[in-house]
Amino acid sequence: MSTDTERAAKRSHTRIAFLGCGLVALLFLGYTTYTFVQEARVAVNIGADFTDTPRLRIVNKSEYMPPADGKLLLQQLEMMMHIIQNTDTLAADRPEFNRTNRIVELLNEYTVSLQEYRWIRSTIAKATSPTALRTRSGGETFGQYQGLLLQDFAQRRTFFTDSLDKQLL
Repeated sequence: MSTDTERAAKRSHTRIAFLGCGLVALLFLGYTTYTFVQEARVAVNIGADFTDTPRLRIVNKSEYMPPADGKLLLQQLEMMMHIIQNTDTLAADRPEFNRTNRIVELLNEYTVSLQEYRWIRSTIAKATSPTALRTRSGGETFGQYQGLLLQDFAQRRTFFTDSLDKQLL
């Protein structure tokens, strides 16, 4: 009779071990599936919170009316040069650098609206285009600061042609 009892106890221990291994396997499978689904959601932005877009973090939300003469002010030119220099320097130092977020920080620092930033950027881009530089027609937008800044902006033309801050454009 003791042999039957020993066999029953052995079977009971085997069943418990088997159930324990099965439970561990199920937990591992569940965790792996959960992790995979979370990574997939992040990759395709399913369920992402779109309320935190860079555009919404800009403090100055006022309408901007460009000047009638279309000339940029010195403060606008300085701000754009500061943005370009700042983003270029940080991008070189930190490859993971998020340029759009830094531009938002600088726009808030200067309290410039998104509309004004877009107008300044497009005006400088037109003034420093190869056609405008050949015909020298872009300089009037810089007013008296043409000699100082036109060449600097023309050398950094890639800032105006790329779309790394496309969330703001």
